[in-house]
Amino acid sequence: MQALSQRPLLLFLVVGALLFAADAWRRSEVIVLDDAVAQRVAGLWETQMGTPPDPETLESLLSAWLREEVFFREALRRGLDEDDTVLRRRLVQKLEFLVQDMTPGAISDAALEGYFAKHRDRYRLPERFTFEQRLYPTRQAAEAALARIQAGGAPPIGLQDLPQSYVGKSEAELQQALGSAFASALARLPLRTWTGPVTSTFGSHLVRIETRLPPKVPPLAFVAPRVRTDYLRAQREASLDRFFAEVRGRYRVEDRR
Repeated sequence: MQALSQRPLLLFLVVGALLFAADAWRRSEVIVLDDAVAQRVAGLWETQMGTPPDPETLESLLSAWLREEVFFREALRRGLDEDDTVLRRRLVQKLEFLVQDMTPGAISDAALEGYFAKHRDRYRLPERFTFEQRLYPTRQAAEAALARIQAGGAPPIGLQDLPQSYVGKSEAELQQALGSAFASALARLPLRTWTGPVTSTFGSHLVRIETRLPPKVPPLAFVAPRVRTDYLRAQREASLDRFFAEVRGRYRVEDRR
């Protein structure tokens, strides 16, 4: 210390640095409770309760905010945020929300049409079937019913467990309704003639396919809500990619594996 006292300039620099560090530490421990905080707390209350808080309630809410802020800062001071996977993911998610909020919400017709044209296959409708069916408890009963039809008779009514007509159904929809064996068989059946038996989870069917619509891309107007949702999702993902590219250079990665 004597050496420092004999060198006034050095002593001045050391003391100044210590005062600056102490002032920075004090500033980091300051909690500012201003109008912006009060408005934010009151706004959250109004969002949840549907009415703004009265003065007494607001004071109580601000006291709770202050307690939470003190606990939060003390937790950070003690390093409780380190190696916390849940907190890490929550902060990442919050940052992603903030970045995505910068994505424009309005979509021009030209942008929507361009996105649709680029991703047309994504909206292609699958092959769809319109047909009649009659259900019978056994294969033998279905074969007897088919013989009656081929002899010029009307198809026997059969079991009434299922609708007799299906309109514009895809193979995926029919798999859910009647099973995969029935759904996959329809593509091989002839048009406008009773055929069978076709097996399902319910029994044996006779089937008469009226129309088989090939896969097609519908007009944009038909799928516009879905296209708009996909477009916005793609824009948000692109904004995250751009943000990552912008900030990635700030960090040096040392791969020590």
